[in-house]
Amino acid sequence: MIKNLILLLALTLSGCILYFDPTSGNDHQSSDTEVWIDYAQVECEYDYYWGDFVWYFTADVEASYSYYDDELWVGVYVDGWDYYSFSPVGYNVWVTTMESYYYDCNDANVFDFVVSDVYGNYDEVTIWW
Repeated sequence: MIKNLILLLALTLSGCILYFDPTSGNDHQSSDTEVWIDYAQVECEYDYYWGDFVWYFTADVEASYSYYDDELWVGVYVDGWDYYSFSPVGYNVWVTTMESYYYDCNDANVFDFVVSDVYGNYDEVTIWW
């Protein structure tokens, strides 16, 4: 008992501090991983040559962890029905293009941008056109 007390006193007076981190050595993603759409943009123009409407979709996807592109699924639902998947272009920016004779630039449309990852996280941003 006295030996332990002397050892504890010696460690305390020498300035040595022992710190145990219970999470060290854990290589798995933490439970508070998040993914979200930071910015979403819709642009539309009429193609006078082909007579269709060309829609451009851009999304800036952020996460609380470093991710590979194949760990995320990014897409947009047009009027809750048609789904178009995005492709990454770098710097967390994802894009896709839709050419349509049905979705007019002058009509009211709803675009639901969605992102999900392999960890089960999900986010959605709605843009009313």
